Amino acid sequence: MKLRRYLIAMTAVASLSGMAAYGSTERTSDTKWTRFSHTQADGWYTTDDARGVADNVLLYQKNSGGWPKNIPMHMAMSDADRERVAGEKDSKEASKKGCMDNDATTSEIRFLARMWRANGDSIYIDGARRGVRFILDSQYPNAEAPDTRAGGWPQYYPLRGGYSDYFTFNDNLHINNMVLLRDLLDPSTEVGAILPVEWHADVEQAYRAGLQCILDCQVVEDGVKTMWCAQHDPYTLLPAEGRPHELPAYSADEGTSILWFLMSLDEPTAEIVDAVEHAVAFLEKTAIEGKKPEFVYNDRGSRIDEVVVDCDSSRMWGRFIQLGGDVAARVYPDFFERLKERRPRTLSVGGDTLRYELWRNAAESYDAARAHRPIYSIYDDTRPHHLFRFLYSFSDLEPVADSQCGYMFAPSLNAARRIRYRYLGTWPDFILKGQYPEWHARMERKFGKKEGKINAS
Repeated sequence: MKLRRYLIAMTAVASLSGMAAYGSTERTSDTKWTRFSHTQADGWYTTDDARGVADNVLLYQKNSGGWPKNIPMHMAMSDADRERVAGEKDSKEASKKGCMDNDATTSEIRFLARMWRANGDSIYIDGARRGVRFILDSQYPNAEAPDTRAGGWPQYYPLRGGYSDYFTFNDNLHINNMVLLRDLLDPSTEVGAILPVEWHADVEQAYRAGLQCILDCQVVEDGVKTMWCAQHDPYTLLPAEGRPHELPAYSADEGTSILWFLMSLDEPTAEIVDAVEHAVAFLEKTAIEGKKPEFVYNDRGSRIDEVVVDCDSSRMWGRFIQLGGDVAARVYPDFFERLKERRPRTLSVGGDTLRYELWRNAAESYDAARAHRPIYSIYDDTRPHHLFRFLYSFSDLEPVADSQCGYMFAPSLNAARRIRYRYLGTWPDFILKGQYPEWHARMERKFGKKEGKINAS
């Protein structure tokens, strides 16, 4: 479960057991860099292997101060690779854009802070501070008061256009940054020790703006607070789309991570408590009781499908849950209009070329009656008839003729997509059955009760 892995990543300090040596000729591992970077024993960070990895990290740092994502920086690099990466810093505009998606940049900052603590070399603290400055610089300014902060972050900075410019909660980007900022403000932490005194006010302002952004982005549907989405428009704060399989929708996964963060605050305000209580109520309302997703394996132990099975002790949620009420009435028509700006896609079938308007894929498949239920979509450029299409069946359906070209296709997910992307999960119960009951009781003691609810109004 992604949330469980995320929480472990936030607290893990122990060394991974059974890991291969990381010598100059043997720096290979199945462990992802974003996990490897913070899970080595303290003594490892003073070794030549650690300094070799740190050299890679500093080499990959962009001129903007950020880092790229999905790079195995703990792997040995050839001289040719090092020369290529060094050259890209000045030769490619795209290479100047740092990224915060998939734990990028926060992982490298924490790694360099730990290297500085272990070795005292200024090159490490300088690199970490450049990363912190990137986090501060990339936070959106307040359009109405440019000297203050709007609080949200894009995936990339400088901005590169498209969905990556939205306020991003997807893959815990916003929460990763918030946890980093919180740790920076605590001088007892590894990253807190690198923060110059003169940066403290800027970091605190960024943290407070980020917290207010979370509260402001909580979707209000028909006058009632609900949940958060993976992306929000930075100006309207409304839910927004990501890639073609990430439609504007509530996100049970990312929303649960936000709940974890809000409930981790030492002194939550009444506004924060109210936000949590409404989000919990929405998750309880949208839970699919007595079901859970389960992978199917072949005789060789490889995943071949995912199915929904009965389980009295479990319940599940959609990764994406369709919007409803007045929010859906505003967001989805605007979404369809944005898709009209995208070029049509074509599909060659038996010598014929079928032409698909993406906005029609979305608009003609959308069913307003499915509000608050899981929605699915498929991102496959070889299947333009699927792009941005609302799908409502997790399991295979029989083919039907599409409304644009009459092409026969199954209006459902398929096995290949089910095993590659977590469309369904039990994420919220990690919080609802774990952290929330104790937190709720503590808030009742702090704020009191009114009409059976926490009196946080």
